[in-house]
Amino acid sequence: MVFAHIAAGILMLLFGRRLFWLFVGLVGFIYGFNISMLMLPGQPLWVFLLAALCAGVLGTLLALFLQQVIIALAGLCAGGYLAYSLLMLASVESQQIVWAVSIVCGLVCAALFLRLFDWALILVSSLIGALLIARSVEADFQVTASIFAACTIVGVAAQAGIMKKTTEQKSSE
Repeated sequence: MVFAHIAAGILMLLFGRRLFWLFVGLVGFIYGFNISMLMLPGQPLWVFLLAALCAGVLGTLLALFLQQVIIALAGLCAGGYLAYSLLMLASVESQQIVWAVSIVCGLVCAALFLRLFDWALILVSSLIGALLIARSVEADFQVTASIFAACTIVGVAAQAGIMKKTTEQKSSE
């Protein structure tokens, strides 16, 4: 499973904006996997993977046909997941605080996705990609935080560079 998290993290770091449908599919996959683990405890791994795959495919199909709705929903889910995961990584014990911050972060990300779609998608997909990679490394908090920060910077820089090249190519045509 570590390899899958790292592979998904790399894809999100490098191609989250360019392949929006992939970003939505990966967020759906992550949510599907985590929710199925909570709702179906004791089931074999294939059940969790099947639920995650179904959620990812559904998210991808919806992204293709209902783009504005999915943009807001992807921002909400991605922002909530990011906040929740970072607070869990930081060992915040108050569930009320974790959920409140996760909801607020999700709502802020949904609004950002609708207003500043490209840059919000670059930032959030880089953060989630970095989180997936950093959580896959078994190390102390400082090392994990350093990996997270470095991956985030690489992801934002790589995606901004791709966006700039794409914009320059379109303007020269």
